[in-house]
Order: sequence, then C-alpha cells, then structure tokens
Amino acid sequence: MAKRFEFDPELNLYAYSVEGLIELCKNNKNLAYTHIYKGSIETWLFKIGENELSDLVNQTRHDPEFMNKQNNWQQVDFMCERLSNKLNNRKFLELLDIDKAIEITLKEYETLRSEILQNAS
Repeated sequence: MAKRFEFDPELNLYAYSVEGLIELCKNNKNLAYTHIYKGSIETWLFKIGENELSDLVNQTRHDPEFMNKQNNWQQVDFMCERLSNKLNNRKFLELLDIDKAIEITLKEYETLRSEILQNAS
C-alpha cells in the first residue's frame, strides 16, 4: 500500500491516493493551501512514485497564473484542476491503449479465423 498523506491527523484526514488528496484539498482549502506552500504535497507525490505529478505541483506553484489568483482558495482550485486534468489525461491514454489492444486482437482473430476456414475447405 502506498504511504498515506497526512492531511490533518487531528481530524483523522488522510489521503491514500492522488484522487483522495484532490478531494481533501477541495473540501479543506485553507489546510490545502498550507500543504501546497509547505511543499508537502509534492514531497508526498514524489515519495509514492508520482514524479510527474510532483513536478506539476512544483511548476504550478511557480506559474504566474497561479500566483495571480485573487485568493488562496482560487489557488487551491487551480492546483486541483491541474492535477485532475493530468489524471484524466492518463486515464484517457490508458483507454486508448486498451482500444488499440482490442483492435490488434480482433485483427489477429480475423486472420486466424480466415486461416482456419481456408484449411477446413
């Protein structure tokens, strides 16, 4: 099991996945803001092997668009949106890989079927 993120141990709030962390951040924006600025989110992401997401958090913290948000909550929303988009892109690419695998399998099936029918004749 991946190391949990201790979002707020006093309230027994822990994240066990990136999706779970995003939800905690959306629902606890003041504390999420603190975690973003302390660097604890990117450190945790790095520790669980999510180097790409860790880099994304770091880049986002230094992005002028992030820094120009009017308040902390908007910054948290911006960070959550970036993380969510990255995760959704990953899922989409995984689905494309599955579709490609199905397509190849169907082609192989059709080729094998044709060979069997030819040999049966």
